[in-house]
Amino acid sequence: MELNENSHIVTCVDILGYKEILRRDNQEEIDEIETEFKYFVQQNAILESNFPGFRCISYTDNFLFFYKLDYSSDTRKRHDTIREIYGDAIKEQNERIERVLFLHIYSLALTQFDLISNNYFIRGGLTIGGFREQNATVSGSALLEAHDLEEKAIYPRIILNPDVVKNYISLLRPIPLLIDLEDKNIFIDFLGAVMMERLNPMYSDVKKGEVDVKELNFFKSELLDVKKNIENALISAASDKILAKYKWLVEYFDYFCHSHKCIGLDELAIDSFYNADRFKSVRMLNLM
Repeated sequence: MELNENSHIVTCVDILGYKEILRRDNQEEIDEIETEFKYFVQQNAILESNFPGFRCISYTDNFLFFYKLDYSSDTRKRHDTIREIYGDAIKEQNERIERVLFLHIYSLALTQFDLISNNYFIRGGLTIGGFREQNATVSGSALLEAHDLEEKAIYPRIILNPDVVKNYISLLRPIPLLIDLEDKNIFIDFLGAVMMERLNPMYSDVKKGEVDVKELNFFKSELLDVKKNIENALISAASDKILAKYKWLVEYFDYFCHSHKCIGLDELAIDSFYNADRFKSVRMLNLM
């Protein structure tokens, strides 16, 4: 995966059920969703990384995020929380590319959390490759690949091209990624990313249960909102195919909650019985 002047991080995202909304042709409803979606995307991109040139456009029922990898630039800033927590751990070879990718994934995770908290469920695919935008036309290998990955995601998750993980993410980087061992897809652990953002601990402190009680209670209240929206989605699923998507989300949500029993998150799980072997950290499996 060689970088050149046309290389971009490209992410294709689909809102579950958005196609049906478009078919109803209710422009007011469409505008409301697009405005809210782009708001969260832009806010989190700015918050996490101050990406110069970050863009988000929509087409059919998809949203496309793209960012040119100007790795000669020193103008980007780190998010203060990430710098405070991890310090020099994110200074390695290919530091600029790795850091941009790290922060981009982090901003996508926060966006996904914000959206699901507002009852929007998304799936998507992220890759790095050739991309071009000119005269209202977008093209390139990364566009095709991101779109293919989005369709391959199936469930409400954002999956990554495994070559991106292999080539641009180091074991030292505390990046929120999990692998679904049933289909081998690597996806963004958006709940884990938000936990790091909200509680701002070293990971070892979370393992010991040493977190601020006020911050923890606020995070739990946010998780309860997510849980409620997942449960409502299960009830309202119109077909077995749609139901399967939300059942996957239940498995992931419960995996996350039971994995952090030390701070009481297991109490929020939807099901007390969960598949502890389905999801693993890519760091634990040495996939980076």
